[in-house]
Amino acid sequence: MEQMLEQGTFICGSPQTVIEQLAEYQRRGGFNIVMAGLHFGTLPHALTMKNIEIFAREVMPALKGAVPGEVPRVAAE
Repeated sequence: MEQMLEQGTFICGSPQTVIEQLAEYQRRGGFNIVMAGLHFGTLPHALTMKNIEIFAREVMPALKGAVPGEVPRVAAE
């Protein structure tokens, strides 16, 4: 897990942390599509649904309209 976090393969943390990391990866990589895996391992259904809801409610809107290669405007904490 630690290696995946260090490599940027896996992002976890508060919505603000995820927003900041995705914004930085987009700035460096120029992507405009994210395929989020919000269920992993043996995560129970209720927690998976919570992940999906938080991602949709907080992370996606903060990055909406970001242009690949530019610095996205990231919502303040």
